[in-house]
Amino acid sequence: MNGKAKKKAVIVDDEFDTMKFAVLVLERENFEVHTATDGESGLRLIQEVKPDVAIIDIGLPNLDGLKVAEKIKNDPQLEQVAIIFLTSYVDRMRRAEGRRIGAVKYLEKPTTQKEFLEAVRSAVNKSEEKKSFDS
Repeated sequence: MNGKAKKKAVIVDDEFDTMKFAVLVLERENFEVHTATDGESGLRLIQEVKPDVAIIDIGLPNLDGLKVAEKIKNDPQLEQVAIIFLTSYVDRMRRAEGRRIGAVKYLEKPTTQKEFLEAVRSAVNKSEEKKSFDS
C-alpha cells in the first residue's frame, strides 16, 4: 500500500471460509494479517499486535464480537484500532450496538471483495486520521 510500512489486520472469525476469504484479500493488499477463531484469543491477539484494523464476527465462541469490540474501545492503548464487524447477524439491535461501541463498518456475510476492501481501506484511513490528530 503506497510503499509505506505494512498495515496490520487482525481477523477474528470462527468460519473457515470467511477467514480464508479475508486473509487472501488482505494479503493481496500487502497487509500483515493475524487470525483468531474465538473472542478471547482474538482479544489477546489484538492487544499484542495493536493492528490498524480488526475484522470481527459477532457470533464467536468464548466471548462474542460485541464484547471484544467494547473491550478494545475501552482500552486506551487500543482505542484507535478501527473495528469492522463481518457477520451473519443482520438485526437492527446488533447494528445499533456495534455503532454505539464505535465500529466504523458493519458488513453482512457474505460480502463481496470490493465491498470488503472499501470498508477496510476506509477504516484504515479513519484510524490514520485519528492517530495523526491525536499526535
